[in-house]
Amino acid sequence: MMNSSESALRAVSLQQVLRRGSASPGVVKGSDGNTWVLKWTSEGMYVSAMEWLGLHLARACGFNAPEVRVMTTDAEFVQSIVDPELRDLATGSMGPNPALPYLDGAQNLTFEQVQQRSDIPAERLFAFDILLLNVDRRQNNPNIMLYHKQPVVHDFGAALQLHACIAGGNLETDATVDSLRQHCCFMPEVNVDFSWSDVQRRVLRDCVEAMPPQWLPADADRARIVDAVDELFTSAGAIVQRRLERIAARALTDIEGERRRARANRDAFSRKLGGL
Repeated sequence: MMNSSESALRAVSLQQVLRRGSASPGVVKGSDGNTWVLKWTSEGMYVSAMEWLGLHLARACGFNAPEVRVMTTDAEFVQSIVDPELRDLATGSMGPNPALPYLDGAQNLTFEQVQQRSDIPAERLFAFDILLLNVDRRQNNPNIMLYHKQPVVHDFGAALQLHACIAGGNLETDATVDSLRQHCCFMPEVNVDFSWSDVQRRVLRDCVEAMPPQWLPADADRARIVDAVDELFTSAGAIVQRRLERIAARALTDIEGERRRARANRDAFSRKLGGL
């Protein structure tokens, strides 16, 4: 079982901000005297829940991923932040947030470095991200660090299948599946067995039970979330193969054409707004 005392961890002061694409996690000093990377809850609906679930599941499935804790931010912490933009971000995140240990000296690996390393479980990681519809581990941002010469996988805040398990709905669209073609470990075929066991189910039940209610829908049924994730991993092999076949059935020219049309639509919308 997870230690309930973890909820006592508080953010004391903001040390710096890490700019990672559209996200800006904060490096903060915690009430335990250690330094943590705080993932702001205000950066997206259910992102904290996806991050929490994804990291626990990754560790349960044998990946070298950071531990994750709940860190509370309060008004005193928010008021200590000088930058008004960051203060607004922190104000929207008051309460519980996911926090990961700050790995001082860790190096973010590039796509080329990922390709060159034999100690990254590339096939297994690709299959895991296919299963979770994790659309954010791309060639331009692998989200794999090197720490003490060991690769560390992180960042599951865009694991859209977990969003579906939490809030319902079906997020397996052409666009989300197409994005997996840009995965830093993409390969046309995988043969992976996640060996979903009672031990892993226990990790799942414990981490869902430990999630703060602020991260979940108001009418969240935790038992239903557990059942949905359990069913996902029980059927992992079939789901991964089906999604790979769906990727293969989509011509690359079709994918690139859809992206061009999406960019053109965004540009047209921006020009329209600019003329108002």
